[in-house]
Amino acid sequence: MKVLVTGGSGYIGSNLVKTLAKKHPVWEILSTDIRSTEEFRYLKKVKAKTLDIGNRIDTLNEIKKFKPDSIVHLASIINPPPSMSEETQRLIDVEGTRNVLDGALLAKTKQIIITSSGAAYGYHKDNPEWLKE
Repeated sequence: MKVLVTGGSGYIGSNLVKTLAKKHPVWEILSTDIRSTEEFRYLKKVKAKTLDIGNRIDTLNEIKKFKPDSIVHLASIINPPPSMSEETQRLIDVEGTRNVLDGALLAKTKQIIITSSGAAYGYHKDNPEWLKE
């Protein structure tokens, strides 16, 4: 089994990578994040790679090259810094997700897991108590 994790340096991503590596020591795991990490260097079947999912070419090439059976897409902006533009947030959250999904299609990935939360709507004081879609 080959698993690619986006956002692998974040809290949830890094814990997921460590848990998968311990429970499934024969799996190949590629942890990607915009931030580099040495956290997984002691895990034999885990490789960490710096990847900006907003960069379409790099994302498609990396996924196509690794050919994962499964992708866990955790890369997103949860609490943007005040200086981060909406355009940058969209590049990461919307276009980045599109790049990951398109890469999965190219690599013929069998499974994609995408997480989400109320953060997708933004945490604003004027949000309704219950969101209706």
